[in-house]
Amino acid sequence: MRTLDERHAEFLDRVTRGEKVEATDWMPDEYRMALVKFLQMHALSELMGALPEKEWVPRAPTLARKLSLMAKVQDEVGHAQLILRVAEDLAAPLGKGREELVEELFTGECKFHNVFHMPAPTWA
Repeated sequence: MRTLDERHAEFLDRVTRGEKVEATDWMPDEYRMALVKFLQMHALSELMGALPEKEWVPRAPTLARKLSLMAKVQDEVGHAQLILRVAEDLAAPLGKGREELVEELFTGECKFHNVFHMPAPTWA
């Protein structure tokens, strides 16, 4: 049986060689937690980014602009779902599911990009 230090060294060697690491592969807990935190923030930023954009749909100057903006909103939400799915796989050994990852936004345990706190007063 390999020691924790040996497993850690083997993992770092794999990453250094550029090998793909799957969510179910062994990795140091700190590494896994950092990945989950990064992906969680990225996914929630995608989701939060869709909120101000959707507010502009009724104000879009043409039907074509409304449709393209709705497609962009749909893309952002889709990106959030995909990224949360990856984060969910990585967080499973930590005992976290998708609901917990999103809930942490409301409890303040997780953040999203601060650009979404800024108002967008005009269409431009």
